[in-house]
Amino acid sequence: MNKNKIMLMVATLFVACNAMAQKLTADAVTIAQGEKASLVVNYEATEGLTGAQFNITLPAGVELEFDDAETFDYVYSTTQKGYNVNIKDQNGYNTVIISRKSNKVGALTSGTELITLSLAAKADAALGAAVAKISGIKFAKTGVSVAGNEDFEVAITVTEATGINSIEANAQDAPAYNLAGQKVNKGFKGLVIMNGKKIVK
Repeated sequence: MNKNKIMLMVATLFVACNAMAQKLTADAVTIAQGEKASLVVNYEATEGLTGAQFNITLPAGVELEFDDAETFDYVYSTTQKGYNVNIKDQNGYNTVIISRKSNKVGALTSGTELITLSLAAKADAALGAAVAKISGIKFAKTGVSVAGNEDFEVAITVTEATGINSIEANAQDAPAYNLAGQKVNKGFKGLVIMNGKKIVK
């Protein structure tokens, strides 16, 4: 083989390995109709990177949960200290951009959760298996764009709503305590504390 072909093969192999040196992953999500669930996006890299960007397309009837549904730029939280998250609604998909607050902030922490996205299923969301697509994955290394892994899909399973929103104890069955903090029986008369409230019996 001539020297140029060998150099070209080595360069191609280096670029292919470097492109796969950083990636995003996510676990499957099960969500009930009318309920919320979390989609955790994880980050792995062999080098220190300072930003990430990806698009997420959710199945019909499932959407990202935000505080203010009237605006198209959202600020979200991340476990990565010193980083901002901006989510842009792109009419059909959302673009998630994670960037450093300042140049003094260190690199993203590899092998950890990058962001937890809150999903909400509509009450009439179709039951069964569907997929969310994560695409356009890019990373940044001090201002230079670095390729991410290939687009991938995350299984989203929509289940029937349980109808149970919360469980509350019956206030009449709660234990009662006197002012000294001693448990008293149901026949006790006077001032008692039940469920953290003072009640006269």
